[in-house]
Amino acid sequence: REPGAGSREPGAGSREPGGPSLGSSRPDPAIAPSRSHIHSAKAALSTASRAVLEAGFPNRALDPGEFRALPPGGPVSGASPERRHFPALAVLAAVAVALCLLAAPPAVAQQTVHWSATMTVVDVGGGQFGCGPGNCLGTDFTFGGTTHTVLYVLSRTGPQDTRIVFSANPTGLSSLSLCVDQTRYAFSSAVSQNQALIWNVVIFSSAGQTVNLSIRSGTSCAAAPPGPEGNPTEEFQPAPGPLKLALWTGRAGYRPGERVRLYRTIDPRRLRDEYAVLLYLERVGSGRRQYLAPRSGSEAPPSGVVDEHGRPEGSFIVRPLATAEHELAWDAPVTEPGLWQFVMELREGGRDREVRRAWAKFVVGPGRVLNRLDFRRELAADLTLDGGTVHYLMGPLVVRAGATLRLEPGTLVLAWGKRAAIIVEPGGRIEAAGTRQAPVVLTCSQPTGDRAPGCWAGLRLHGRAPVTGGAEGYGGSELADSSGFLRHVCIEFAGASPEEGVATPALALRGVGWGTVLEHVQAHSSAGDGIAFVGGTAGCNHCVASGSGGDGLSWQRGWRGRLRHLYVWQGRGEGDAIDGRNLPSGPDREPRSHPRLANVTLATGGSGGQWSTGAGLRLHAGTGLTARQVLVRGFRKGAVVADARAGQLLEDGESVVTDSIEFGNLRALRGWSGEGAEFRNRPPLLRNAGTDPNHDPRPKRLLEAQGDPPGDADYVGAFGEENWLEEWTVFGEEQD
Repeated sequence: REPGAGSREPGAGSREPGGPSLGSSRPDPAIAPSRSHIHSAKAALSTASRAVLEAGFPNRALDPGEFRALPPGGPVSGASPERRHFPALAVLAAVAVALCLLAAPPAVAQQTVHWSATMTVVDVGGGQFGCGPGNCLGTDFTFGGTTHTVLYVLSRTGPQDTRIVFSANPTGLSSLSLCVDQTRYAFSSAVSQNQALIWNVVIFSSAGQTVNLSIRSGTSCAAAPPGPEGNPTEEFQPAPGPLKLALWTGRAGYRPGERVRLYRTIDPRRLRDEYAVLLYLERVGSGRRQYLAPRSGSEAPPSGVVDEHGRPEGSFIVRPLATAEHELAWDAPVTEPGLWQFVMELREGGRDREVRRAWAKFVVGPGRVLNRLDFRRELAADLTLDGGTVHYLMGPLVVRAGATLRLEPGTLVLAWGKRAAIIVEPGGRIEAAGTRQAPVVLTCSQPTGDRAPGCWAGLRLHGRAPVTGGAEGYGGSELADSSGFLRHVCIEFAGASPEEGVATPALALRGVGWGTVLEHVQAHSSAGDGIAFVGGTAGCNHCVASGSGGDGLSWQRGWRGRLRHLYVWQGRGEGDAIDGRNLPSGPDREPRSHPRLANVTLATGGSGGQWSTGAGLRLHAGTGLTARQVLVRGFRKGAVVADARAGQLLEDGESVVTDSIEFGNLRALRGWSGEGAEFRNRPPLLRNAGTDPNHDPRPKRLLEAQGDPPGDADYVGAFGEENWLEEWTVFGEEQD
């Protein structure tokens, strides 16, 4: 037995500087990634050459640089005394092996790739871990009858390393190999922690570097052998990611008779499930559908129910999805006024057992100018906007006390200009009666692809409820004050301000009372905050803030409302998902901000690689909080960040966060002792919470609540089995 054989390699399993003690795994030097017998022969001849070198320099061990340059199968330390005494024997043996390999047919390595992906290494800093572009993928592979989920790949400062985490039961994975590029790591070197399998895989990578990873049966990490016509064999294909579906029209509003262009993108992301694809146009609420067949090769409109190839029911073409990028699927005039929609259906196996859908809604009708550019229009009497007209807003539209602005289902308002806004004064009302099928949309007047945050100002409601510190022009003592209702309303690309360099919220509620109803409201792609509460007692149920340039949702100055089923998705930028404060000049002024939150999901990242550098929930300036069943995923500044006064309220029990989950955040709790905030660390496995238009932040497995009694629902986060975002919301980057 050679000296050191079977002993522990120095540093193996020890704590890496600056990182947790998770057990550092090292490459297995006994595995040769040879792709042919000629390469193996070259490796054997190289071994003979090393033996000669060792014979000439018997007292010198190989340095790390030389070791990395050697093919797998070479020595891991200096030559033993026995080998130094017999260099000629080593040379003859190696040459004999080489000659045999040259004469013999190549050995075929038996291996199967169960999972593979190309990911980007992220430097999150501070010796901590967090999500980054290309990470937190949540893709699955099945082995031994068990499904295992690959969660994420990360990097940290200190000795650069990458960590790979697998959820589910790790039993039975010991016979597999983890390959980082062409370097093999044994599964037996992983550490089990929190029902997951964790590696500290030292690859000395740098931030921004891409790494090819795979999980394989067998003992080779060689590059995939070529398949037919030089393509990789099917077994080496990367694991499927979330399916991307996008459907959009060139504009949101058209005059009768104008040509409407429909575009679509389908990216199966290696999904091999088979679907029949159907596409149709209908006037919402009419029940009349015109099915389209863009891949039939015929310009004549088909009759009856057909798939995209023009095949009728019973003979739909069912196959794996074909990629379509910015495909023009329809180009023809629409003459009848009203709210219209294109719908794309993907029927699994050609049947209705699982149907995935994408929508593109647009309004056809005459144009109506509500006011001229920068012209202030004040409503002293009621005004109704209907869903069969395209309304244009280019300045402030002010609803005075005693007047009501009514928006019927399907109403479209196209706005443009820094002063374009709908402003409801105290005593005025707005009644937006959108539905899931016919939402009210307040958006930018530019064509699709040219719309951007800050295209117009937004929607501002002012009421007579209390505001801490007082306010000019709004506020009072009426807790139940009502400014109307907003149901199924989308506010898009707002946040402009007449002041240079200043952004405003898309939806601002100032001194608004709890008599005001907000249900299914989205603020999307605002230049400033998405939704902002200033004092008052108004709440929000099933509300969404997505892609905000500032914070997703903020509150201050004594707000004491309720949030139920709130979803905030943050993309690039430093904004927090939630920023809560009382009064910076008087943190303990009463009434103190103290909202109540239940079933909240705060997320960043996902497909598309847009990650916020802010916090999930930031509490400061004396705000209180009662929250339960909150899910926070992927924020660099931490899941919950509290300043001294807000942290003291948590420690004293005046504020509390219970029955909640955090995962993939740089740190869980920052700024105070952590008392008063109860979080579990568990991977949420959100299905598709990124920049794809078919946004789906439901967890793959229900995150069951543990509290007693539960809040509004028996799960953690804003989503259970239903994706209540479907059809009426908008997500994704602008398509042109």
